[in-house]
Amino acid sequence: MLPSLKRLIANLEKNQTLGLQVFLLGRFGGMLLVSILLAKSHWWFSTTLPMADIGQFELFVFLSGLLSFFWVNAFIKAILSYADTSNPNSIKKQMSQIFYLFIGLSLIVGIVAMILYFCNLFYNGSGLFIILSSTIYVLFWTPSMVLEYLFVLQKRQIPLIYSGFLTPLFLVLSVVLGLLMLHSIEGAVLGMVFYSFLRFCATLYILWHPEISYPDWIWIKKYAKFSLPLIVSGLIAESGTYIDGIIVTAMFDEQTFAIFRYGARELPITSILATGLGNAMVPLLAANPSSTESIRQIRFKSQRLLISLIPLSILLMVTSQWLFFHVFNPEFVSSAIVFDIYLLLVLPRLLFPQTIILGLRHNNILIPIAICEIVSNILLSLWLGTIWGIAGIAMGTFISFLIEKILLVTYVYRKFSVWPSEYIPLKTFFPLSIILLFVFIFKHLYPSVFTDLAPIF
Repeated sequence: MLPSLKRLIANLEKNQTLGLQVFLLGRFGGMLLVSILLAKSHWWFSTTLPMADIGQFELFVFLSGLLSFFWVNAFIKAILSYADTSNPNSIKKQMSQIFYLFIGLSLIVGIVAMILYFCNLFYNGSGLFIILSSTIYVLFWTPSMVLEYLFVLQKRQIPLIYSGFLTPLFLVLSVVLGLLMLHSIEGAVLGMVFYSFLRFCATLYILWHPEISYPDWIWIKKYAKFSLPLIVSGLIAESGTYIDGIIVTAMFDEQTFAIFRYGARELPITSILATGLGNAMVPLLAANPSSTESIRQIRFKSQRLLISLIPLSILLMVTSQWLFFHVFNPEFVSSAIVFDIYLLLVLPRLLFPQTIILGLRHNNILIPIAICEIVSNILLSLWLGTIWGIAGIAMGTFISFLIEKILLVTYVYRKFSVWPSEYIPLKTFFPLSIILLFVFIFKHLYPSVFTDLAPIF
């Protein structure tokens, strides 16, 4: 028994993408379970939470992401190629500096957000409690993101897998206990804040060492300069979801915002597995940029994701109305059309030209391409939103994502002479893409067919 366990652990440690994918999947699964519990509050809570209250919780989650999404993701991606992984002893020191950096940036962002709020320039209609809770959550949550990527750079898969199970467990418990104790949606929000504080303390405990108990400003300055193109491109390119949210809040009420947010989720595991694969391959490419083996690995591993995720997307698309009716509640059936459109994002998500660009440290090109994406996203979302409502806003995001990936694929070919077929399994990608798009078009041209199918499921 013991030798078998040792072999299992050894095999897990060899898989350089599994641990991060498990963590990201667990984090997403925890948030999804929280959403279900809030929508099904009549099962376990003293009363059914009003849609407006759920909208307030979703606004808290949305604002927390809005305050941090572009710089957190950018610095995380940058360290995967910037870190000196040849010296294991220096990895913890480098991640400690990022921990200090995230604390400082979180404080600055929080103070700016509060000033703008009191000047009626930043979501002044959301209420002081939601804004203040979001800033405190960001202060604790963002530095704690360092922990899992410390394990990634150390190539320690087992702690990542543990985190993938413990993170959603403590998240759900914190939200549920907060709601039960205060008997209001404010309790759920405070539960999220408490959960982020627990992660902050755990990260501080693991990183702390007397020799690295102070910031190294020279290293931070060099690292920030290296990360700047990613920050700018992240601000632009990764803002699609937040642009959608801002447009929805400007055009519709809190109830419609909740409906949109519940639908705007993509396939629950697509972005997680794709992000995990892309981020895990960056340091491998950076360590040996002249090797073609890592590029072939991207093709091989993305093909496995395509074969599993696109059929799953088709199944979810066929049953989405039934799922939203029964998993959440009847008020969220309108979210299904937004969810169907976000399921289409599996197509651009499973293309990885940006992984090659990051691994080969050509970050600067990401900025102009990101500008093209954001401009197309805003224009298309505003235009299509006036025609199809929240479904049109989601469609604008899908089209802009496709534009970005086409530009990135073109750059990789022209700059590095890497053909798309070298890292994209085209013979798998195109047939599955056609089937998925056909199902989407057929469903929304003939919705009664899928309504009649609902009792089967």
